[in-house]
Amino acid sequence: GNYYDWFFLKNLISDDAWTGGGSRGDNADYERLNEYTFDTDHGSIKTTYKNLYAIIYNANLIIEKVEPDTPVKKRVLAEAYFFRAYTYFNLVQAYGDVILVQHTLDVTDQLMKASRNDRTEVVDAIINDLKEAVTYLGKFEEVTKGRISQEGAYAFLSRVGLYEGTWQKFHNSAAVADRYLDEAAKAAMKVIESNTFELFTNPSLGNSAYRYLFTLEDVKSNPAGVTKSANKEYIFSKLHDET
Repeated sequence: GNYYDWFFLKNLISDDAWTGGGSRGDNADYERLNEYTFDTDHGSIKTTYKNLYAIIYNANLIIEKVEPDTPVKKRVLAEAYFFRAYTYFNLVQAYGDVILVQHTLDVTDQLMKASRNDRTEVVDAIINDLKEAVTYLGKFEEVTKGRISQEGAYAFLSRVGLYEGTWQKFHNSAAVADRYLDEAAKAAMKVIESNTFELFTNPSLGNSAYRYLFTLEDVKSNPAGVTKSANKEYIFSKLHDET
């Protein structure tokens, strides 16, 4: 449910998708997103906002309660820092300035009535969380497929710095932009220097290699007869249950 609303929200307010249907009004709520005629009462807007903060609550709870005294706890703590950062990045992309909550709340907490934090404060917190996650994460070859690695966290940090640095350059402050772009470059270099990844190419596949990047399963799935092990381009991937 979280991903469903978030997917349509991000894509329909961009140039990447257009609301379809049999006739006008067939997808009325999505048409409102597509045409920027929505307000805060829109179902996808409210649901996405609420669900993203629910993820942040769970991450805060883990960060407050878990001590990094075993390998498993270190991994859990690192993933909480990572996904708190990941979630706040989604919020910044959609809403700009948002309320920064880094501890669990009860009904008496002053943050229950807080105004939004400047996006720069939020992005700084995102970067700090990703750097904290790296301290507990294993390297790519050490972690189970589908879990976050050091390189995955650095790659995402680079993404955050590049995105926000570009936004700041054209909308706010060149000095802030340079700081974020510098963070992006340093994080990207960490990934490059790991010597773990490379673009997926194959002479037999030629220009079709990009297609098979996403459909590569076994030797029968492509004319070159290569398997998933030949693809070293993925830095962070999600596993799906095949049953």
